[in-house]
Amino acid sequence: MANIIYTNYFEQIDLFQRLKKEGRIVNTPFRNSVSENSFCFEVGMKPSNTEEYKECLLQAIKEVFGITNRSFEEKFNQAINGAGQEWRELNVFHSSSLLALLCFYNVSNDNPLSVKIEGKTCKFTTSEFEVSNTIGKNISGKNYSSHIDVKLTGECEGKSVSLYLESKFSEYVNQRGKTSFSYTDDYNNIYSKLQGKIEDLDIIIGCDEITLVQTNNKRPARYWQGIKQMISHYLGMKNCKDKSELIYLGEILYDFRPYIPNDFFGDYEDIHKQLVDALELIEIEPQSFKVGKNILTYQGVFKNYNLDERVRELYNL
Repeated sequence: MANIIYTNYFEQIDLFQRLKKEGRIVNTPFRNSVSENSFCFEVGMKPSNTEEYKECLLQAIKEVFGITNRSFEEKFNQAINGAGQEWRELNVFHSSSLLALLCFYNVSNDNPLSVKIEGKTCKFTTSEFEVSNTIGKNISGKNYSSHIDVKLTGECEGKSVSLYLESKFSEYVNQRGKTSFSYTDDYNNIYSKLQGKIEDLDIIIGCDEITLVQTNNKRPARYWQGIKQMISHYLGMKNCKDKSELIYLGEILYDFRPYIPNDFFGDYEDIHKQLVDALELIEIEPQSFKVGKNILTYQGVFKNYNLDERVRELYNL
């Protein structure tokens, strides 16, 4: 099945087509062949967790997007050297981590970013990538963590503010359906409380894994992996050491409407809001942070922001 973000959208963008003709964007290598449904930036070598590959990838991205800002290298290293092992994906065109890096890396005092959250306009002046928060201990007794794509810090109505953002590009379009993950006491506790709180979702807690299954087969499959990730970030935020006066956890999605058939964005927005309502319902103790009920979009956040020209053109922002 063709990847509809390309056939329905990016194939129509002139810069995307030009970069393909120049050999800067190529079909992603897959085993002994190439993928027909994925594109990546030509780096000149196979992806690996080596300094040589990371440097080649850095230079390839800088050349494609014409990036000369010195801060990009520092933020690139944050993103690629984190525990999330983003070096595996950061050369892929539809990587949500790459999109977040390209859009948020230059947030600074000289280039602040204004974002409206829960009715408040916040001005952010710093950005960090692949930020880790400890969730708990796994069955081996070792700490495990969530790794969120972006952390922004700044000021909101005279108070210090932090915004932790999970970035989504094409996942909610292409990765719908049931999801399973390893069992831990932390997950068991929260998913037991969430059972029955989200429409069409059945939570199966087994002896060694938890599975999220859609109960209504008459509608398109929903993006349950996104719900799982947000719950992981929520658990991580409960142990967060952030000292800001206002702390938010949220999501930012690339909005493909109306180019993609079916309203996958609206569908995911719906279950995200249900999740936020459910988390507020099941919590007994007040939290030091707040989960944003409204999903942000790249198109909305960066409409009037000073992005690199080629980033704006290639991603049609």
